[in-house]
Amino acid sequence: MYWGDLAILLARTTDPIVFSFVFIINLLFPKRITIIISAVIAALAVETFLSQFPGRNWGDRIFHGLIASTIQALIAYNIIKLFIKKFKAKHKKILINSIIALFFILTIGYIIFMTNSAKQASKPIKEEIIKKDKIIKTKKKEPEYDPFKNHKNPSFISPLIEGTDDVWSDQDLNLIKNHKEVLANFNICHISSSLGQLCRQENFNSADYFEKAKVTFNKGLRYELDDWDYYFKIVELSDNERIVEFEDKAKYASYHTISLIKFKFDKKKAIWVAHSDKTIYPKSEADKSFVLIK
Repeated sequence: MYWGDLAILLARTTDPIVFSFVFIINLLFPKRITIIISAVIAALAVETFLSQFPGRNWGDRIFHGLIASTIQALIAYNIIKLFIKKFKAKHKKILINSIIALFFILTIGYIIFMTNSAKQASKPIKEEIIKKDKIIKTKKKEPEYDPFKNHKNPSFISPLIEGTDDVWSDQDLNLIKNHKEVLANFNICHISSSLGQLCRQENFNSADYFEKAKVTFNKGLRYELDDWDYYFKIVELSDNERIVEFEDKAKYASYHTISLIKFKFDKKKAIWVAHSDKTIYPKSEADKSFVLIK
């Protein structure tokens, strides 16, 4: 188990909403079997809720949730056994009503907080079209660079664009165009990733590796292989800089990292070049600032 898994487990174990839920269930039905039932229900409910957010699939952290909610249920059961049973019926009723009220207040507050967080996370996507339009307007005098045609460098995204009958929206086409520009000159071996061992092989080619993947697009690129998923999402745009979020995720193991890659435009070569990167997840390995790519 990685330190990132321990951090996730600790965060889930100290979740006050889940604890309130299992506490109420064990208080209403104070039996040992309730410990397991309340833990399973809580874990499934939380996993279903969190899987609705971008970048999360149902079941990614179900085991973390089951372990955490079981620990919370055990703590709740023992608190009830040691203290609550001694209360008089009147006091016990007041306590149950108070805890239920607290649970609903915490749940509503948590939903509002997560909704606002999701809105904040989506802002760069909404703003990038406006920024891109501004960039195009300032370059009217020069012929616009078109990454869809005659690009001299290989691109990971080519299979997605060429030979497809999909109908893309204007927003999708703008995002695809930006992705193709920055990824056309990107070598994954220049940054830290799960491909560290493969990158040491002389015959390993970054572009060839990604061409074997199934490519899908939804406000970002997903490269799906048998055991791994790689996600690329543009999070910031400017005239001479792009910042791309790169997620490196194992399907059946616990390896999961997220980093930001800063691309800068080389005016002499007229290409986008990976300049620096910054690990943001897991937090135990996070960088404070961008690190230059060698």
